[in-house]
Amino acid sequence: MTRTKLIFTLGPATDRPSVLAALIRAGMNCARINFAHGTHADHTRRIQALRAEARRQGATVATLVDLAGPKLRVGRFPGGEVRLAEHSRVRLTPRAVLGSQELIPVSYAGLARDVRPGERILLDDGLLELAVERSQGADVLCRVKTGGKLRDHKGLNLPGTQLKVPALTAKDRRDLALALRLGLDYVALSFVTRPGDLRLLRGLIRRAGGHAGIVAKIEKPQALACLEEVILAADGVMVARGDLGVELSPERVPGVQKRIIAQANRLGRFVITATQMLQSMITQPTPTRAEASDVANAIFDGSDALLLSGETAAGQYPVQAARMLAAIAREAESQPGYNRLHPEQTGTEDRVVSAAAGLAESLRARALVVFTHSGRTACLVSRLRPQVPVIALAHSAEVQRRLQLYWGLDGLSLRRRPGMENVVREAEVLLLRSRRVRQGDVMVIVAGSPAGRAANFLKVQAVGQSG
Repeated sequence: MTRTKLIFTLGPATDRPSVLAALIRAGMNCARINFAHGTHADHTRRIQALRAEARRQGATVATLVDLAGPKLRVGRFPGGEVRLAEHSRVRLTPRAVLGSQELIPVSYAGLARDVRPGERILLDDGLLELAVERSQGADVLCRVKTGGKLRDHKGLNLPGTQLKVPALTAKDRRDLALALRLGLDYVALSFVTRPGDLRLLRGLIRRAGGHAGIVAKIEKPQALACLEEVILAADGVMVARGDLGVELSPERVPGVQKRIIAQANRLGRFVITATQMLQSMITQPTPTRAEASDVANAIFDGSDALLLSGETAAGQYPVQAARMLAAIAREAESQPGYNRLHPEQTGTEDRVVSAAAGLAESLRARALVVFTHSGRTACLVSRLRPQVPVIALAHSAEVQRRLQLYWGLDGLSLRRRPGMENVVREAEVLLLRSRRVRQGDVMVIVAGSPAGRAANFLKVQAVGQSG
């Protein structure tokens, strides 16, 4: 396994049972379900297939649903596409019409209300650019600055424009209801602009009786303006470099990526780096050297997890892409001095966990064993990036899955038994049976005692000498 967690998106390319099985064997810690595409029937079928295959392999795989959010798109054109000539004038309209070179239907009824003359409108991930001239009723008149071919349903971005759109669309709310019925582990919210967006989502989850964690996708400049508050309102964040690169311009993305990762590391939230990690492998069996470097640098920066999108969901080489991502991660993690982090320590629990990690490293322990009730203690250990293997033992399968997005945590399920010594003995048996330790190996144990308390228990023990 890699210590960096691997997230693969499910889609048409993963529907064959042999492909799904190979992705799990390649090290899939979490499956992403992209609700921007496909039907509820598609998503349900894929999740059921994933769970069946994970059970067959004895693997723990988390699930992450990615809500589409208020993504703006153009409509349809005769023959599926139209060519926009540079310097020509076009009209953007919310009317349900078939488009042309002079008329582009858009999915947002409030466009004319929100835009101002001179503002930019980007189409198809920034490949085409329009300049707003004026509004006329519900329509917007623009001049084409950068022309080209525009296909049906391509995205529309308005960098610098404050849109009056809800954080969750009606579709998002329907998709969220399905995700909660299916018991998915994490919900990613697209186009976050403020911490209130995340509090709204968390409230909806709690009122529905769900326990899913929340991932804030950072892809809007407004989120960067209140980054710390956004990170603290979520369980984790995603550096969503696709729309982020359109909203900001590509040259700013590397610096912003480093800033987001560093902030998440400091504040104790997991961070996922996503989009175009191995983009060329959608159509080619090997990545470019630049892509391999990009993946490694995301790991060196401090990413907890890496995410493949179209590479696995719709690409021609999903298994090769998954194996390549894992191979690059293993190589990056083997580099001297990799990923030494020094997060803030603000309380007794932080210091207990830090002492356990330091002790495990100084003793060259075979494992740092974490007993965790809610997952909190294990997450605190993950923040420290210890160099010894970390094994998180929890009673709940739900907690085990939630821990799959935290760096370095290798999870196992433990029965509920009273008394710390009984729990330690059971853990020894479990670790020996799974070949994670051998007789005589040194392990460092950290836990909260009684169960559910903050970390207050620390023990060094040789395997086979409990009691």
